[in-house]
Order: sequence, then structure tokens, then C-alpha cells
Amino acid sequence: MLPRLAVFWCFLLSATGLSAHPILQNPLWIDPAPDKLTLHLHVTVRELVVIQGLTVDTEGRADPLAAADAADRHTGYVLDHFHIKTDGKPLTGGRVVKITPPEEHQTGEEGPDNTRFVFLTEYPLAGLPRKFSFRQTMCKEYPTAPGVPWDFSYAARYGAPPLGTAKLFFPMVLDREYVINSGRAELASGTPTNSGATTPRIVDRPRQNHWLSLWLVFSLLSLCGAQPLHLMWLRGALAAWMSGYIAASVSGVELFPAVGGVLCAIAALLLGIDNIHGGTAPQAGLRRGIVLTAGAFCFGWALFAQKPAWVTELRLWPVIALAAGAACAALAGFPAARARQAGTAKSRAALQVLSLAGSAVTVWLLLTILDLLGASASAGEQ
Repeated sequence: MLPRLAVFWCFLLSATGLSAHPILQNPLWIDPAPDKLTLHLHVTVRELVVIQGLTVDTEGRADPLAAADAADRHTGYVLDHFHIKTDGKPLTGGRVVKITPPEEHQTGEEGPDNTRFVFLTEYPLAGLPRKFSFRQTMCKEYPTAPGVPWDFSYAARYGAPPLGTAKLFFPMVLDREYVINSGRAELASGTPTNSGATTPRIVDRPRQNHWLSLWLVFSLLSLCGAQPLHLMWLRGALAAWMSGYIAASVSGVELFPAVGGVLCAIAALLLGIDNIHGGTAPQAGLRRGIVLTAGAFCFGWALFAQKPAWVTELRLWPVIALAAGAACAALAGFPAARARQAGTAKSRAALQVLSLAGSAVTVWLLLTILDLLGASASAGEQ
């Protein structure tokens, strides 16, 4: 079993290399006022090509009239993919009030990346909130290749209109939530105070760390059975995980937490139950292998959208998730192999207790992911 684990580890690390992600970074000015929040948001021609189907010629230049028409169609997409909260509540009613076209359309390979429209977007406010939170998901559902999403971010400036003196600068990367103090007292009085805007705090989307923990428990349970798994099943599980991850990336379809959480938890629970009651018959290994492969596919699909905030590089997330899962499986696999070699009732009982504990943790993680334990997903923002 030990050589198999070593081969599996090497195979896993060699299979997770991903190509670099195309990079887009746009300027963004965030100008708060007591009655409205104004965004000066830049949209590149490249985004219009990817999302709205705008065409460019061989020199990388788009027809100005066609680009202006694509920009008009793009307003709904911008509003749907830029998410704002005030004191934890979604801010609605936003509208694009003006689109300023570029002074000239640049040419060359990077011309579409450097030619920008400016979307002036306003959200009504009934007074300044204590905190704002911002999250953007631009181009997320349009990967450049299977498993290779855009590395899209904004160079955000908070507290002033364009060319003004911003109170805060921060990079707003894809699918991260940034919570900042609004600087309400300072903005209302017009004089500096100690309650001004502060460096934004990155917060996780609901329960992302719990998803990673569930994956680690599943990995641990995979090698705790009384019957050793053939290396074929471990390779199949790796391929299934990557297939699920790439399928989510290509399709842009995320599993709802209620669906993905239940499917992943069922897979982990089936492994735990089989480890406890499955026995050593040959069909037990087959049964666990099938559950492992199916569960790995579900986890790959679900974890695509559940990258924790502490993972700063999107392309490293599948590497980290798979490496952590393999390490956790090895952590359980080595003592499990020794217990199987011992063949005593005491050693089998130890595996059963470990599987029972893993199953109990799985239930707790599922209830937490589904927010059925009374804990608010946004508690950390208060």
C-alpha cells in the first residue's frame, strides 16, 4: 500500500499543472455620498469581445459604432456581476446613467485590453451605511480554455471621483468580498476623523473553509476501509476530480450549496458507513472505489466555486485542494495499512472509530454549510 500512495502522490502533483491565466485589470473609482453611491467603472473592448461577441479586425481594432452598441448591451451584465452590500444587506436599484466611449480605439495584440469604455453607475442610498462590501464576478463564466478562467481584477480607489484624492486603494480580484468602513462621519462632516475609511477586509463567501474541510474528511475516509483500494481507483478519483473542476469551469454552472453540499456529504457518509460495515469481501473494495470516484467528481465540481479567501492565486486552488486531499488520505492510509496488516479485532475497531468520527464531522459540516445550526454566514462582517 505504501508504494501505491507514493505513486499516487507523484501522479497527483504532476497532473495539476495549469497554464497561466489571461490577465485583465481595470480602473475603478468608488465615490460615496449620503444619497447615492457612484461607480466609475472601466470596461475593456476585450470584455465586449468575450461576453457580447464583438468582433475586431486583424489589427485588434473594433468598429467604434459596433463597440458602442455592444457597450450598451453590456450594462445589464455589469449590474448583475458587480455585487454591493450596505451593512450586510444587498444594495439594489443600480443603473448605468452614462457610458463614455474611448477617445480612440487602440490597435495591436493588446489593443482590445487597453481600449476602455467608462460606465458611470449609480446606486441610491438612504444615508451612508456604516460598512460597504464589494464583490465582482466579471468574465467568471467565460473561461479562456477548459479550467483556465480570466484573472480579472480592478484597481479600486475609494472615497473620491476620478482624478480626486482617494482615501483608500485596493485591488479587487475576482470573486472576493471586500468589506470596508464607509468613513461615514468623515464624509458627512467634510473633516478628517478617526472613523474614516479603513483598509478593506477580505471575507470568505459563505462556508468556503467548511467545504475544504469536508473534502479533507472525504479524503481521509477514502483509505480507512478494511479492504485496500487498488491504485486504479485512486487514479480514477484524481481524473474524476479534475473532470468535475474543468466541467464547472467550462460550463460556468456552480452547484448550489444545498445540492453540492448534500451530494458531497452523502459520498463521505457512504465511505464512512462502508468502512464500518463493509467487511473485507472483494466487492467491498469495488463498492468503495465507485463511491470514491463519484464523490471525487462531485467535490471537483463543487470546489471550483468555493475557493477560500486565503488562496490568493486562482490557478493554485486545484493544486492546493488536491495536494491537501492527498496528504490527508496518506495521513489515514499509513496507519490503516498497518492496522490491516495486524489483522486484529482491536486494529479493525480503531478504523471503525476513526470512520465513525469522520462521519460525525461530515454531518456537522453539512449542517454548517447549509446554515442549519443558526450561524449567520455573514457573522464575521459584524
